[in-house]
Order: sequence, then C-alpha cells, then structure tokens
Amino acid sequence: MQRQLSDLALFRPVTVSSTDYAATPAEFAVDGLAQVGVQGSGWRAAQGDSQWLIVDLQGRCDVSSVVLTFEAKPGDGPFDANGPRDRTLGNEIQSSYATIFDLDVSEDGRTWRTVYRTESGAGGVVNIPLTPTVRTRWVRFSSSRRSNTNLVGLNGFQVYGTSRDNRPAVRGWTNWPVRDRDNPPALTVAPDGSVPIESGWVLTMQDFAPSSDGAVLSGPSVDTRGWVPATVPGTVLASLVEQGHLPDPVYGMNNLKIPEALSRHAWWYRRTFSVPRGLDTSTGKYIWLEFDGINHEAEFWLNGAKIGSIVSAFGRSVLNVTAALRRNADQNLAVKISPMPFPGSPGDKGVRGEAWVSANTTMFKNSPTYLAASGWDWMPAVRDRASGIWNHVRLRSTGAVLVGDLRVDSVVPNLSTAEVTLTVPVRNVAPTAQRTTVTAAFNGIKISSTVTVPAGQEVAVVFAPKTHAQMRIQNPKLWWPNGYGDPTLHELTVTAAIGSTVSDRKTQKIGIRQIQYQYDLPITVVDGRAEQKVDFAPQQARYVRMQGGRRATSWGFSLWSMSVVDSKSAGTDLALNKTAEASSSADGTSPANAFDGNSGSRWTSNYQDNEWVQVDFGSAVTFDRVVLTWETAYAATFKIQVSQDGQSWTDVSSVDNAPKPLVLIVNGVKVFARGGSWGWDELLRRMPASRVDAAVALHRDMNFTLIRNWVGSSYREELFQACDKYGILLWNEFWLGWGYDPDNHDTFFVQAKDTVLRYRSHACATVWFGCNEGSPPSSVDKVLREIVESNTDMLYAPNSASGVITGDGTYRWLDPRQYFSFEATGGKSGFWSEIGLPTVSVVESMRNLVGPGESGWPIGAAWYMHDWSTNGNQQPQGYQAAIDARLAPSTSLAEFCRKAQFVNYESMRAIFEAWNTRLWNDASGVLLWMSHPAWHSTVWQTYDYDMDVNGSVYGARKGCEQRHIQANLQNWQVTAINHTATALSGVTVRAQLFGLDGKTIGAPQEQKIDVAPS
Repeated sequence: MQRQLSDLALFRPVTVSSTDYAATPAEFAVDGLAQVGVQGSGWRAAQGDSQWLIVDLQGRCDVSSVVLTFEAKPGDGPFDANGPRDRTLGNEIQSSYATIFDLDVSEDGRTWRTVYRTESGAGGVVNIPLTPTVRTRWVRFSSSRRSNTNLVGLNGFQVYGTSRDNRPAVRGWTNWPVRDRDNPPALTVAPDGSVPIESGWVLTMQDFAPSSDGAVLSGPSVDTRGWVPATVPGTVLASLVEQGHLPDPVYGMNNLKIPEALSRHAWWYRRTFSVPRGLDTSTGKYIWLEFDGINHEAEFWLNGAKIGSIVSAFGRSVLNVTAALRRNADQNLAVKISPMPFPGSPGDKGVRGEAWVSANTTMFKNSPTYLAASGWDWMPAVRDRASGIWNHVRLRSTGAVLVGDLRVDSVVPNLSTAEVTLTVPVRNVAPTAQRTTVTAAFNGIKISSTVTVPAGQEVAVVFAPKTHAQMRIQNPKLWWPNGYGDPTLHELTVTAAIGSTVSDRKTQKIGIRQIQYQYDLPITVVDGRAEQKVDFAPQQARYVRMQGGRRATSWGFSLWSMSVVDSKSAGTDLALNKTAEASSSADGTSPANAFDGNSGSRWTSNYQDNEWVQVDFGSAVTFDRVVLTWETAYAATFKIQVSQDGQSWTDVSSVDNAPKPLVLIVNGVKVFARGGSWGWDELLRRMPASRVDAAVALHRDMNFTLIRNWVGSSYREELFQACDKYGILLWNEFWLGWGYDPDNHDTFFVQAKDTVLRYRSHACATVWFGCNEGSPPSSVDKVLREIVESNTDMLYAPNSASGVITGDGTYRWLDPRQYFSFEATGGKSGFWSEIGLPTVSVVESMRNLVGPGESGWPIGAAWYMHDWSTNGNQQPQGYQAAIDARLAPSTSLAEFCRKAQFVNYESMRAIFEAWNTRLWNDASGVLLWMSHPAWHSTVWQTYDYDMDVNGSVYGARKGCEQRHIQANLQNWQVTAINHTATALSGVTVRAQLFGLDGKTIGAPQEQKIDVAPS
C-alpha cells in the first residue's frame, strides 16, 4: 500500500542562522501559512547574505520534494526597515528572496550533502522535486545571495514525502484540534427580554474554511469541529490566545511570536442555535439580530441568505431577520470579518529606543477606526488590528414600533428644582401607520403620550416640563461628579405600545444633572488659519512690527500673512512684497513669507515668547489697520508697534488673545477636572464589565472626576455605565488627530452620529472633541459640530490641545518643583489635557512584564519592547536617573521597583497640587497622560495592567483629595483646597516640617480658616 505524501516539516523544530527583530521567528516558516507576500507568515533572517534554516523531521523520512515559498518575488524592491513607518500601507515586502541557495540533507545533523543548488533563484514559490527520493532526518536551506538589500525571508519551508518512523506529535498555531462534536450551549432569554448570542461561536481563517461563500457557510451541513472556539465579544487574536494557539502579547517578548499576517486575512465566525421558547416569534412580531460592534468590515449571513453588511469599527448593525429565521429548526449564522484595508507595516520597539514605529498616519485611510491599532509610543502593534466581533450580539423581539436612543436633558436652576426633558424617538417599521402610546416611568413619575407614526418613519416624543408638569421635579436627587455629591441614578423604563400590547421596551439608568461650560475664545482657528484685524488711530511711519508677548501654544509665533492698510483704501496692502525682518525664523520659513501675498507660505519664529516680525515700507506711509492671518500657533498676547528709524519703537495697540480655559459646571457648581486619559482600554479589547468597573472604581478612589476617551478608542457601553455609577465625567472624542482629513467621509459621519445618539443619555457624557492635537478640516468640523449640537445639550470643541483647552505635555520626569513653576508648560496651566511621566510598577507586575524565566534586571529587551523608549517623549533615562539620584542606584529589579514608587508618588502628587495652587485662577483642569494601561507598560499609567496599585495611585489620590492641605514646593506656601460643593468653616490647618529621618524641623504652625466651596 502506497503511503500518502504529507508535509513532513509542518510544525517540526527549526533552527536558523539568525532572526530579524520582528514578528518573524523561525517556526513561522513551517506553520502552514505558506503564501507569497504579506498574507504569509514566515521567517526573516538578520543582516547578511549567508543565512540558513534547518528543520528536524524528528525521524527517518523519504523526501520526494521541497517547496520553498518566499515572501518576495521578482519586482519587489528594497524596503527601508530603518525609515519611518507612519505612511506604510501594509503591502510592503520587507524581505528578499535567495538567488543563490542550496538544499542539504543529513541523517545525523552534523554531516551534510547537497541535493539541490541554484544560482538563479526567482523567489515566489519554488517547487524542487528530488528524484530519486532522499532518505534523511534533517533538511537545510542555505542562502548565499539575496535579491536585494532586504533581509532574506522564507514564508514556507515544506518538505513532502513519507515517514519511516513513528514521529512525536507536534502542533503549531494553525493546528487547531478537531473536537469530537460541536454542541454549542442553548440560548436563553435575558431579564431584559433579549437573547444574548455570546457563547458557542467558532471561527476560522477564510483560507482554511471549506468555502468562501457565505451562503454555504451559513448552511446546515458545515463541519466546524476543526474551527477555533471563539470568544464573543472579542477579537480574532483574543480567541487564538485564549485557546492557547498563540501567546498573550501583553507579556514579555510574546508579540514577536504573533504573525502580522493575521491582519491580512478575512475570518469567518459561525454560530448554530435554536431560538429559545421565551423569545416571542408569533405572527406580527419582528425579530432583530443586533451587533453592537465589529471590526473592520462584516458580512452577515443567516440560513444561506445575506442579511446585511457594515464597514466600521464602532457602528451598530440592527438586522431584521424575521423572514430569514427557520421555523422549528436550527439557525445557522455566519459572519465574515474582513480586516482594515490599510493595516500598515509597523515595526517593533527595541533596544535602539525607538518610540514611533507605527503606521499611525496610514490609519486615517481606514477611518473611522482604531488609530493606535498599528501601535503607538505606549503600546505595540495589535497583530490582527483588533479584527473580530468585539462587542455584544443579541436577538430581540418587538412589535412594529421601536424605541430609539433616548435623550435626557436637565436644567437645574437651583438645588431644590430640576426640569427634565425626555425625548423618545419611536420608529415604525410596518407598512402602515401605527397609533402608539409612549410611556416613561422613573423615580415615581409616570407619563404617557399617544402619537401616530407614519409607515417607515420616526417620530420624537418629547416629555417636557411645559407639557408634563411632573417633569419639574422638586427636591431632586441629583447626579454629582465624584466628591461633589452622590452620583444618584434613577431607573428609567420606556415602552411603546400599540393598543394594549407593548411593542418595544427600553430600560436604563439615568442621572439628573445639568452641565454648563464657561470659556472665552478671542481667536478661533479653522483649517489652520485665523484672521485678526487690529484697528488703531491713524499712524504715519516707515516700519510696523508685530511684537509677540506670550505664545498661545507650545510652538512659536506663526503667520500666514501680515497686511498693513489704510482703511480708506482697504483693498491695498501697503506691506505687500516689502522688506521683512524677524527676531528668528524656524522650520525653514522666512519673514518675507508673511508679506509675499502667497497664502500658502508662512513665517514661524523660534519656539519661545517675545519674538517679533516687522516690515519696512522704504519710506513713511499712512495706515490705521494691521490684518494678521495666524496659523495654529497664534499669539496669546502681542503689540503692534511703529517706528521711523527701525530702532525706536512706539506701541499703537496691545492685544490679549489669551483664551479663558474651559470650566465645567455641574448643577451650578464648578468642578475641577482632574483625571486621566484612556488611550486604549486593553490590547486585545478584553474588557468585560467587571474589569471596566474595577478600572473606573480605581479612578474614583484616586479622587478623579474625569476620564478622557482618547480618539474614541475605548467606546463601549460598560465604560459609560461605570462612569455613571462612580460619578466620573467622560470626555469623548471622534477618531481624528492632528487635523488630518479622514477618508470615507460618509461612513465617518454616519458612525459619528450613531455614536453620539448611542451614548448621549448617560449622565457621565460631558463633551465631544473633534480631533486630537489639532482641529478637523472645516468641512468635517462643521458636520461634527452639527451632529453634537443638534442631538445633545453638550459642548462640541474641535481641538483637544488648544482653544478651550490650554495645551498638553510634558511626558517625561521633571523635578517636582518644576510643576509648581509651570516652566515646562510655558508658564501656562488652564485646562491641561495631557501631562505625565514614565511609571514603573511594583515588582510583581514587572515580573509579568518581562516574562517567565527573565530576571528583568538590568534593563533589557523586554523593557524596550514595553515602551522604555529612550528616544521618545517619555525619556525614561531621566526618570531612572532621578530614582538613582534620590535613592541610590539599584542592583535588582525588586530594588528598582521599590524605589520607583517614591518617585511615582511625589511626581503624581506634585502634578495635581501644582494645578491646585492656581485653582480657578487660570487653572480649571489637569489630566494625566495616561491613567489606564492597555498592556504591561513602563510608562504613563497609575495602576498597572494587573490592576495592582503603586506609588502613582497613592500620589494622585493624595494630590486630588477633596479637602486637601498642601505646600508649594517652590516657596513652601501652605494652602487649603476645597474640591467639594460645601464650604469649610472654622477648620484648623496645622503645618509641620519633617526631615527625611522623620524628625520634626522647627515648630508647628496652626491657623483657623474658612474655605469656600469648589
């Protein structure tokens, strides 16, 4: 009987000459994903022509052929692996193929003989028959010349033949065990009447599926016993990790053992189920299949029919499956998940101290999406780019009228009265008009209204104090931010009934609160431009100067143009093409650019205050106006000066553009915003309700009042629910940064509106920002503003780092005294959106970071992988130097971690106490960058990935106390702070100075004082 040929090398042990610092370990050459290009996983060697790979077949074998699959093929050019990755698309070929190579075999692993050699290798797939067959145990591929300067790479090393010995069983990440049977658990009806579909899912790569046709894969006879049990909600990679096929990337160097190819393939999810008896599927009922979130694109198939699709990482899909459901039979649901089309080609942070190796700019081509999916300076690339069914799935049964996303607006004129307006959208999905009664009940109040909803349309039912007196509530139990009162929530139940039958029902917890906003913006930058006219008494002079005072940003002073006019002839620019001079010029600009009439050229000064630019008319002229067109970096204060000789100057106008920063007012009480940013909730988006609740509870315990949802990366219902519960205000953002114009405007706007509608009813929802560290293009900004302002009573602001927000940074360790001097923020405080420093956690967590078997000391590879980027904004070498200088150099990981907590504590405390010194005097908020880690990191966190606390937590909690005594580290001024809604009367402040030895220095001082509320 003839033995069947098989790939003898599949999953067998491999040794190599070298490996590149990338997710290209040797075992990926024999992992079964042998494809040319970026869809294949594979081995990539380090630098040099002479490289080899040896596979141990683990027994005597008769080899009849070898198939080599290179990533590269003819025409693939060199890739600059040391260059920037930010604009890579994800189709870049990063390896070369071998043009000269040998195949050698050995029976003992020491003595080799060559069975094949070529000097004209052409890459791609190389089929090498061996006639006669070769008996061997080890097979070696040896390359001696490559096709270009890229490193040699091999995506597949397949050895075909038969085995003569009983070889040990092996498995690889694509070797998914075949289960005896698929028996998913029965679905059950939840207390709210819905049917969660969040267990019993399986998934497979499309390449491994029996068909690529959704009609087939959602049919009744698909054998999925060899598919991977899938975690839903969850991502593809999260499922592969949970099932033990790939290591968890949050630990050690594991992210280098996970293939980038995960983000270059489509995946199929499948779930077979029976509709539980508790779900009403009787005549007249509509059955809805709801997906709360997928990434990046999905096709939905049920029982052989395509029922819908969506392209968005954040949008909801609500699918009418009434007709598609089988009666009295199993239902077969299949979902095709396609990854983002432009995943980029990120690198990995390493010992060179790189911080930016991500494809961050490219991510905007996938918008709306997770902008950090290819990595950031505080997290690595997520190898599947968070592909999967990451949010909840359920079935629901309704009548013809559905309740939409609720809106709750509250006005609190005083603490004894609240006026609540509830808006209930109801939609009729029937082909005929429906008379429906909408009823709302909460806090002992029950109100109803009957309306007619036309076929296929939506009507907003409004319950307002003017029409429903019950909505004017006396002595209300209000929702307060943490520390200002209890975050009281009321259970609201809304029903829509047709006759006596409830068609749909929605229950959620709401808070009664009013948020108001104080700020002043003399300058508004749109599309990177802001025009400002300065009028003054008529002047006759030869020279005009813009003398800058304080900058409004951390950059210099930047002008697109500076025109000088006589208002009697306003169309004539007297300064056009005249001789210009400046105190300095930066970024390759020239002062002449401000006077050349070219709207696309600009002058920028050095990044410091008190810079100037001037124009020489050649002789005295008459004028009474200067028109300045600022770039984003405008002047907070400046003067217009004139001179006859260019030496002696006279002020003709002084201008103060300094914005008054955002102040949040809740229920009439000013709330000092203190908290931190969430950049990404968890690397693989593994954030069950319990973990979200624990994380937000830690923010409450740190006396924080606000969390920032950076570029919208952490949207999920559980975050809003936890913030409601613990009284944490939530700053939300759309998926933009640095003024980039997103691709896919239509999709972007649809998902922006859906997101606002989805979360607007939460008490914690506070503000929506359009863009991180920049403003959206005006065409985008206008639509986002309209979405927020027409659908909520909340503030929309375009820019997270300017305008109503004062600025951001720094991100490195500072001497704590420098926070109190504000020298690192250009003397500014205001509402500061980002400030932080490296943060090494406790030793138990750091041992998890470096991984098992690693001492973690001295600082090495795992530290650099986990964001210890010496060339990045975090500058951890300064943090380490501070620890060494304060507490002496360390000799072990445990010693360094212990000492780090003292620096963590004093730094975090100092940040918040510094802003306290200017409370309501140009200080209204300060947010850490960051307060929550996405993975095991060495930077920008309070608690760690294990949810263990460290010195940062205690320092932040102390500095953010609601009733707090502190000393200014610059001048030792003692101050009492009251971050509550209640005045402190006749309290005694006692101050005593202690030395590091714990002994008192000098005599204590006491003073009885009153402290006003907040």
